[in-house]
Amino acid sequence: MIIICQVFFVEEGSYQVSTAVLNRNYDKYKDTNLTFNTNVTNKSGLRRKEVILKCKSLNSRCILYSASMQQARIIAQVDKEWMNCLNDSNKNVTLLLAFKNSMDTSTVSFFISCKVEDFSPYQGSNHENFYFITVSFRKKAPDILIERISEILDQKFAKEKRSNGRIQITSAIRKKMGMDSFENYLFRDGNGKRCVLTELSLFSAQVFLTGTEDEFQDKRVLLVFKIKQLPEMGEMVGTVVRSEKFGLKSEIVSLVIDFDQELIPPSYKMFVGKYLEVIMK
Repeated sequence: MIIICQVFFVEEGSYQVSTAVLNRNYDKYKDTNLTFNTNVTNKSGLRRKEVILKCKSLNSRCILYSASMQQARIIAQVDKEWMNCLNDSNKNVTLLLAFKNSMDTSTVSFFISCKVEDFSPYQGSNHENFYFITVSFRKKAPDILIERISEILDQKFAKEKRSNGRIQITSAIRKKMGMDSFENYLFRDGNGKRCVLTELSLFSAQVFLTGTEDEFQDKRVLLVFKIKQLPEMGEMVGTVVRSEKFGLKSEIVSLVIDFDQELIPPSYKMFVGKYLEVIMK
């Protein structure tokens, strides 16, 4: 099968990201694999229908399943003719990738010289001769591939960092966030107790209050706190996932509350996420 396509090829030195940034990103992410699901495909601008595997005179459209800056894993149809070609070429192939140009509506395409490292039958297909093929790049990845992969990985890890990040509620942070007081309220079975909010994250909170460990462990609760900028978002429903005595005073307990994620207001996520970005810079 011969495929003819019209493409614009990226020229050496024509890309906008500085060499220093590209080299730093390459060193940081060169071994990190990125799965090209629908979300990643759309964010990266990959032209899914223009991914082509070439072996000598044979060309075949394929699916880019995943890629790092050193190798790629694709799904392709490999028949007897292809098998013979791979053997004759000592498993040397060429992978054509194409991305949307971020500057305009054109397509930026490039060839990558590769070597087939592994292939195994693709069990998800109803057709014969479909394989997972792992190819390693014989040279350093093109600049645009480094930039597109590193951009998505930067966003992914930043999001994970924010999700796991926590804000320690000090006096300075409390004033900056517009909280009226350290004292807030925790309700269980309709009964409320004053509590001290000591920590916030996107999906949880830590509070101190008077009580016993058994009184709150695994219980459903409502945490109420006030933020001047967004008064409507200070009611968070969740479950106490950790309850332990604090210090030597047995009447004080520390509680960690996991919020019900489907009930977290978007305004809360945006508000807390903004402060996490500032803290984690």
